[in-house]
Amino acid sequence: MSFSFPFGKNEAHERLGQEFGNLHLDTKIQTSHAKPLANADPVVTPIYHSTTYRYKTVDQFHQPNHGSNYCYQRCGNPTSENVEVIINEIEKGQGTLIYNSGLAAASAVFLEFLGAGSHLICMAPLYSGTFSFLTETMTRYGIEITWVNVETEGDNFANAVEKAIRPNTKIIFVEVIANPSMAVPDLKGTIAVAHKHKINFFIDATFASPYNIQPITMGADFVMHSCSKYIGGHTDVIGGCVTVRDEENWKRLKLQQLTTGSAAAPFEASLLARGLKTLALRVDRISDNALEIAKHLEKHPKVFLN
Repeated sequence: MSFSFPFGKNEAHERLGQEFGNLHLDTKIQTSHAKPLANADPVVTPIYHSTTYRYKTVDQFHQPNHGSNYCYQRCGNPTSENVEVIINEIEKGQGTLIYNSGLAAASAVFLEFLGAGSHLICMAPLYSGTFSFLTETMTRYGIEITWVNVETEGDNFANAVEKAIRPNTKIIFVEVIANPSMAVPDLKGTIAVAHKHKINFFIDATFASPYNIQPITMGADFVMHSCSKYIGGHTDVIGGCVTVRDEENWKRLKLQQLTTGSAAAPFEASLLARGLKTLALRVDRISDNALEIAKHLEKHPKVFLN
């Protein structure tokens, strides 16, 4: 058969022409890189480890954000952006950001949309990491917190939340399923309360996965996940994400992410992209298994249902 594999071409040699030959060997090494083939379109988004990027022209450098999201890895990365696009598609939001942990994702929303003198209504019980951040960090900055116990209030949870609202209430925060007690709040009722009083509704939907529930479609303003769970799926990556209903809120979180340095690294992003490919298969099987176990326990003589 005929040989049809073109050899790699050095972009720097092509760009600099004869001047390239006059460069010191060390300079040649630093400036050389393979020119991507025009027809190359990888099925899997590559891991872009580069922290910085070249600008093709001076005009590009002077464009807003240098003509792309890619000027420094903390500002934007193609591998990370790929994951954000996929998650946002699942969540049906206006934009998603991925973070280096679920707690970083949650704290980003609290830090950006609460300030000294703000009031937060928060569900209890709650994931210990979030609880510690709120009680040990946010309170030091003058944030007031009212806890509403979902187990005690039961079906009255939304009403209890509404009674806790103050003029300075900025966020109502719940988990779709409490970690670790598995208590479930009145999600629709609480979202309705938040809309009625024009308060941001923020939900940690980790325990349900974005495959089973998309709170943005129900009216939530912010949805976060610990990507270490269902999204990653293989117990080998730490990450988090936040999806927003309002594009302006995405812009605020994006700018904050630039200044706090909480963005996910490209290698971790690639693992999340891999995990997302099997999200539907895994969650379907997990849900089927959970239903079978529940049916078995429901009939077991030693299990008592309230």
